[in-house]
Amino acid sequence: MLDDRHQAVGTTLNAIAEKRITIIVADDHPLFRKGLADLLRDDDALEVLAEAEDGQVAIQAINELKPQVAVLDIEMPGLSGIEIARELHLAENKDTSLILVTAYKEPEMFDEALDNGVKGYVLKENAIVDILNGIRAVAKGEDYISPSLAGLLLKRRRASEDLRQENPGLERPVS
Repeated sequence: MLDDRHQAVGTTLNAIAEKRITIIVADDHPLFRKGLADLLRDDDALEVLAEAEDGQVAIQAINELKPQVAVLDIEMPGLSGIEIARELHLAENKDTSLILVTAYKEPEMFDEALDNGVKGYVLKENAIVDILNGIRAVAKGEDYISPSLAGLLLKRRRASEDLRQENPGLERPVS
């Protein structure tokens, strides 16, 4: 009887482990990268597969380990987060959803990230809560942006609507 209970507990733990969200964290600032990775490791629903200190190491880890989610700093040596997104988007990588972490609120960077398939865009000033929420959202196939960036998303939407009104033959983009 005791063996059956231990086996049931083991089976349950394996099932939990199999449902963990796999993640790669890439940031060139060691304190931020290690702090974020340690925070994520404290969550039983998440599994950090690797940490990367630059874009080259990050894209190699993404291609080899195929995590569900990669959390990337937007500015890194080697390749930036946007350059990684562009490469994966062009390669039609569907295995890994990307979240960019940034201090930038510029609409051009935001637009470029979304145009290159980024599923999450998080401000470093809101990092802890937003990254955790973003990871859970993009792992389910949803998009996530820091709530404080909602204005950029609305501007993007309005610009798209204006373009369609000026050019009625344009089709609606597929989301």
